[in-house]
Amino acid sequence: MSGKGPRKRELAGGIDQLLPPVKRNRKRERKFKLRKLQEVLDEIVGRVANSDGQLVNSLVRELNTEHVRVIGDAEFEKSCEKLLRACLTAKLDSISTIIFDCLAAIFTRGRLRRKRKIMLSLKNYQDGLARATREVWRFKKRARNLEIDDEDITIVDAFFRRPNLDRGILGIYVSCLREQVITADEVPEKIKLIARRSMGATSLSSTARRITAVEFHVAMATATPLNQDWADQMSDCESILAILNLDRDFRVRRAVAEGFLELSSVWKLSKKVYFVAKEFLKDTDSDVRIAAIRLLIGFANNMGHEMILKKKGESGVGDAQTTISDDAFSAICDAMNDIEIAVRVEAAQTLGDFQMVSEDLIYQTLDKKMMRTAANKQVVKVEQSLFALSKKASANKDRRWKFAKKAPKPAETRGGWSRGKELNAVAPGEEEKKNEEEEEESIIPHGACGAFVSALEDEFMDVRKAAVYSLGRLACNRPAFAVSALEYLADMFNDEIADVRLDAINALTPLVAHGQLNSEQLNVISKCLDDAMPEARQAMRELLKRAQFVDVNCVEMCVKALLACLKRFPKDKEQIYGCMADIGNNHSVQVQAIMRSLLDIHLIFHTREPSIDDQEYVGKLIMVLNAAASQPSLVMFMPEFVHRHYRFLRNSYPNIVRAIRVIDEEKQIGRVRKADDTTNDKAEEVVMITYQRLCEVSKNSKSNLNIAERNSQRDDIFRDAAAISHYNSSVSGAARLIFCLAEVSSTLDSVTNTVLCGGELTNVKQLITQSIEDMQSIEHRFSGVSVQIHAYLVYCKVYLSFLDLLVWMMQVMAPQADVVAAGQSICKEARRALEEYEDVPESAIFNFISACEAVFMPPIQIPLTAGGVIDDKRKIITPSTVVKLLDNSIPTLPLKFPEVDKIHVKYARITSPNKDTAVEETLKFFAHLPHGMPLEFELHNMREHELETIRIKTIYPDGRFDLMRPRVDEIRDEGRYYGVNTQLKITCSSPWSEAAEIDVVIGIWSSGKFVPVFSSPSCFSPAHIRVRIHPHSR
Repeated sequence: MSGKGPRKRELAGGIDQLLPPVKRNRKRERKFKLRKLQEVLDEIVGRVANSDGQLVNSLVRELNTEHVRVIGDAEFEKSCEKLLRACLTAKLDSISTIIFDCLAAIFTRGRLRRKRKIMLSLKNYQDGLARATREVWRFKKRARNLEIDDEDITIVDAFFRRPNLDRGILGIYVSCLREQVITADEVPEKIKLIARRSMGATSLSSTARRITAVEFHVAMATATPLNQDWADQMSDCESILAILNLDRDFRVRRAVAEGFLELSSVWKLSKKVYFVAKEFLKDTDSDVRIAAIRLLIGFANNMGHEMILKKKGESGVGDAQTTISDDAFSAICDAMNDIEIAVRVEAAQTLGDFQMVSEDLIYQTLDKKMMRTAANKQVVKVEQSLFALSKKASANKDRRWKFAKKAPKPAETRGGWSRGKELNAVAPGEEEKKNEEEEEESIIPHGACGAFVSALEDEFMDVRKAAVYSLGRLACNRPAFAVSALEYLADMFNDEIADVRLDAINALTPLVAHGQLNSEQLNVISKCLDDAMPEARQAMRELLKRAQFVDVNCVEMCVKALLACLKRFPKDKEQIYGCMADIGNNHSVQVQAIMRSLLDIHLIFHTREPSIDDQEYVGKLIMVLNAAASQPSLVMFMPEFVHRHYRFLRNSYPNIVRAIRVIDEEKQIGRVRKADDTTNDKAEEVVMITYQRLCEVSKNSKSNLNIAERNSQRDDIFRDAAAISHYNSSVSGAARLIFCLAEVSSTLDSVTNTVLCGGELTNVKQLITQSIEDMQSIEHRFSGVSVQIHAYLVYCKVYLSFLDLLVWMMQVMAPQADVVAAGQSICKEARRALEEYEDVPESAIFNFISACEAVFMPPIQIPLTAGGVIDDKRKIITPSTVVKLLDNSIPTLPLKFPEVDKIHVKYARITSPNKDTAVEETLKFFAHLPHGMPLEFELHNMREHELETIRIKTIYPDGRFDLMRPRVDEIRDEGRYYGVNTQLKITCSSPWSEAAEIDVVIGIWSSGKFVPVFSSPSCFSPAHIRVRIHPHSR
């Protein structure tokens, strides 16, 4: 019995007693609860009154974390007032500082109107603020009977009693002055006294106060309105900054230098600041030296003509007067040898901004040897340079300085110290010492010696780039200096960094206009045509376009270099042709001398006609033809085939091959070359006549003329439009549009005759679907098409859609509800399509849509019976109803054709990979991994907003396809077209047993469909390329 008792009690306790006991030492999870902002502020104020520093720190941390970033506009003022009172009444400086930092964070997020209200309220008196600050003062001084006025004070007065808050309050005033929240006149005098007090602090811990005081004085000066006191305020600020230029802390000196820079943007600094800036160049901080360089260039450009006295000992020069511009130039040149990279870059880039510098000083930057002034008669200036731009310059213009040889003086045995320049040399006498001192005074300061030479040889590319930029700018407006600079810039063509080479070419391009290039110079600079960087090759071709060559050998050398570049980089074909065209036009006399060798013309035997597909021959021919454009006598020596090739190239490259008046206008025996100035007008007239013929055929669809005769007339229009598009590039877009409209008209006529006249309906639906897709393609393949043409295409699509509905009704006994829904859908789609075009004129399409809506969208029925039942009896829509509707509304072409010269074909020209080699070479990659294939193509006649619709479609052998959109940074504006350089993603889920071809098509994405664009203005095939790939396993 005793053993069963506990068992009964256990069962009586329920199932809870069977569960394992809960561990009581486990901490309960606390749910996060965000407190309101005012609650946290009230608690901060209370803790500050009790001097509870630890809790105040945690509360301020909570305030910064949870409330500062999301504070509302309604709570801004109230929060700032509470924090202001808390930081001013705190007895501990550490607590006061962290609260003010939190206040500054809140203040920066306020609106300007709220900020201004807070700043103006600082001048107001606060009740009890004097008593609170008195308690703080007694706490700090540990004095109970300290006598302080009990009168109420302003918040600014309270800040004046808290030196630890000087940095914070001055920082707030600086930000408000720069944001124009307040003006300089609204700054209280106590704040100005705080700034002066902060500048007088000399301890290391007060560095931040001095920096903020400097910023405050600069902000006050720049915010002062233009009145009588403006100049005095600027001068006072300048004097205050000059006091701290020798501060022991580099951060203060940096603030002073930046303050001078800010003042120089609104005020002409005095000449004494120039010497301060020169002292800053010797500072230990790199930022101070950079600011000094910017100050010096400002002085040089604003007051460079003023004279200063250069003391003895500076740059090895005695007491002498020089201009500020020359002295600043020499000082900045000296900074080219700085140990910091950023300083050297700044100095090298600043040299190009000098507007007035003496010629002798500029030439000194290209020679590390010390030069003499022109006043010294012992100096002979010889101008001979490998890179003199002309023969005359080569003989007379070399900016290297050489000293005339003098006969050696007889040895003298006077007393004195040896100069140490020669072994066992005799000590100079008094007369020699005097002559030597005169020579030292005439020597140019050594700071400019070889400045550009050192910068161009620097190990860091940023310094070299800046030096190339400055050297090009200085030489651009100084033709004589450009002769010497050309040699050093040409040496930079061999730099290992592509960006430096590109900058050197761009800097040299405007300099070649000052003279002529000889064969030695061309041999050096033409090596950039083999550069792997496309931008460098194009920049080099732009240089050759502007260059003038000395003789025929230079032209031949340039042709060989360009043809070698064409052979190595076939994708640069058009750029190379353009370069050769400009060279031929600029050097027609030299090209006339070598025309027979360029075209392989024999004086006795007939010349065999080269193939027009030979790219090297086309390049030479383009040079000869452009030379003939300015030298008509070349035409008389050209073979007959050159005239035919000229017409072909003139149509293929109208922007490259210039018009030759002799070939276009004159008549010679056995040659018909008549073409007047109205060629384009006649071509446009032919296009308009062709369109009128098409309109007449479209009107005859309702006449007794059978469809066979109409199709025969359209076939003639097809042939004429194709010929016009192929042989006349100026009207090819309009001819192509007429060709497409003729196809639409033919399809519409055929389908209408089949459906309405009882023909075979087997493949009609497929034909209608394909025709609607073709019409959508026409809308996006041309630019400059009028609204009437677009409305006609919409009309044709709606008409074909109703024909499709009629075929469906004739083949299937469809319910009336489905027929009505289908008709309503077509009407709504037609209205939506017309809304995309603005200012669509009232035409037959609106009448047709209204008639369709009257049939398929009847008005709302009203109750007709007394019981309120709606009479649902309506006219049944039968196929005969639709036939009658369609038979009376066959679309016709608009009589007005858009302007021919504004219609252009949107086409894409694939430049890489080559279409011939892409099929022969197999692209191998691993399956299951994406592979990027370089793809480059050109987009012609496209608008900027249409670039977002460009898509690349990759079609695989199994019918699967991928669509890819090029990134925005991969599309660049080339002027006449947009170039796209992208990586096409090719993927395959499994390896292939053998290689196969994929098709890459360029098109436009519109309304959820891919529309291919043409490959050229005269070709009807889409822009595509076939690539042979072989994904394999690992």
